[in-house]
Amino acid sequence: MYSKIIALSATLLLTVSCVTAPKGSHEEISRMEKSITEFSSISVSASTSLDEAADATSQLEQSVASELKKSFPSIKVTKGTKGAAKIKLKITDYNKVSKVGRFVAGTMAGSDKIVVDVEVYEGTQLIGSFRANGEMQSAQFWSDGTKSAISEVAKEVSKYLRARN
Repeated sequence: MYSKIIALSATLLLTVSCVTAPKGSHEEISRMEKSITEFSSISVSASTSLDEAADATSQLEQSVASELKKSFPSIKVTKGTKGAAKIKLKITDYNKVSKVGRFVAGTMAGSDKIVVDVEVYEGTQLIGSFRANGEMQSAQFWSDGTKSAISEVAKEVSKYLRARN
């Protein structure tokens, strides 16, 4: 009897503490016509038509701007629309798993996920576009998987732009 209780407790503990690494990916929609390093400044702005993702736009802007500053230290990076190159981020898919759902169902509750369409402009001319994805599967109900998924998207944006230099 006690061995079954111990085994069940150990299984529950492993399930509750299980975390997988965040995952990110990107796919090109239209090839970049210019390298981002040709610009002296970049502005980053985010939007969405999804009500549930409205709060994530400012966090996405902040995270992408931070990653770009690390990757391109010689380029001035700002939030908003005042830059020689403009990076427009649009959240097209968003899934945030609630803490209650995560507590009750663990990994069965699904992944925190965000999909962002990225367009790069010089003035009003589109010079490239791609899609970036971020996902975090976690069974820890106290963790913020959405923040990790957004961080993965930011890394993918930076990775894509670095690869096009």
